[in-house]
Amino acid sequence: MKIQKNEQIIWIPEGVAILTAGVEVKNNRIEVEIVGWGSEEKSWSLDYKVLKDNLTGRDIWEQLDNVLLTPYEHETSVLLKVATTCIGGEDRHFDKICRFVKETQKRRIWAVKDIKESEKVIIGIPSTSNPFRVKVFPLRMDILKDRINKRMKIKESVAECIYFPVDWDEKFLRMLLKKNRNPRFSKESKHGYGF
Repeated sequence: MKIQKNEQIIWIPEGVAILTAGVEVKNNRIEVEIVGWGSEEKSWSLDYKVLKDNLTGRDIWEQLDNVLLTPYEHETSVLLKVATTCIGGEDRHFDKICRFVKETQKRRIWAVKDIKESEKVIIGIPSTSNPFRVKVFPLRMDILKDRINKRMKIKESVAECIYFPVDWDEKFLRMLLKKNRNPRFSKESKHGYGF
């Protein structure tokens, strides 16, 4: 099945079993990526949105909440919702992120923060030392980006491969991994996804 959303058709392939969201709060916008996950850690990048508004107001956070609550129709006609979300971003917006997490944490929305390369763990023990007393999970983003970088180079439909819609801008894909200077992307796919 396919769904129509903002004049775009979003395919939710049959291999997708669960949806997650990654949210990054930047200086003047919030970026959201919805990812579907299947067996053997295969993943499908399904939707990407940029929300622009005043980050100190309520409107943009309500927009984000609406995006995270939006159901997607699976090829089997089952509606899937985002099961869990990680949200992080610039330090200047840390309090706003924590406030949003406090209001939505019952839906498994978690605050995350990049940690220094000196740390040995990929995901650290969460801290609650913030004004809203929410759990903030430390992440080694450099290691995680390296893993994604390796998975983006997989050319076949095997474990851990990543699928992207063939009509997505290659500039966006390059932005995902600033460290990867010359990524190669396949445009071949029977379901509108390349890998």
